[in-house]
Amino acid sequence: VSSNKTNIYLENGTLFFEVFAPGFSKSDIKIDVGNNTLSVTGKKDVVDEKSRKFVMREFSNSFANFHRNFSLPEGLNVEAADASYNCGILTISIPYATKEKELTRNISIN
Repeated sequence: VSSNKTNIYLENGTLFFEVFAPGFSKSDIKIDVGNNTLSVTGKKDVVDEKSRKFVMREFSNSFANFHRNFSLPEGLNVEAADASYNCGILTISIPYATKEKELTRNISIN
């Protein structure tokens, strides 16, 4: 199980995770959030490379499985989390919860 490279950034009140995961399909990837932890797991079938006679080899199937855990900061709205997978990049977005504006009013003295 490898640990895929990840970019994490904050933009417009949303925390983004970009996980490098080429060669996977959406069904190969599982995303869980709980206990202030984001867990991302990718599993796919591995081709038996022992039977191949390579002329040239620049990559292997060693990245067939991966698992990453990320500690999440307080104040995120995990119910509004979203994910997309495009061109080998898994993007997960979790917005910060919006704070309700305090209601203020003038109280008259009777």
